[in-house]
Amino acid sequence: MTGEITFEMFAKLSAKYISEQEEQTVALDKARKELSAIEAKKTDITKFVALVRKYSHISELTPQILNEFIDKVTIHQAEKVDGKRQQKIDVYFNGVGQIEPDAQKKSETTD
Repeated sequence: MTGEITFEMFAKLSAKYISEQEEQTVALDKARKELSAIEAKKTDITKFVALVRKYSHISELTPQILNEFIDKVTIHQAEKVDGKRQQKIDVYFNGVGQIEPDAQKKSETTD
């Protein structure tokens, strides 16, 4: 053998190379989108922290302050649990989304 490859071997290697290149292009595009999402979230969190600092010493909660902090409120259907009416309310804050209370997080992780 003279160190040359056959046309069939070249065709297989070339097809494999092209396939790998396409997979890498898709993976790179996905990674770029994920990075953009992370950077956007970081910016949103930075804005939220600045907002918290701005209102760290308020004496009265006003509608303007609530509007700056809260993105949306979701009120769920009321349910009876152990004979008591309960209704779940989700509050979503601008930039950071829903923040779960520590007590609720602990009870969910121990279940």
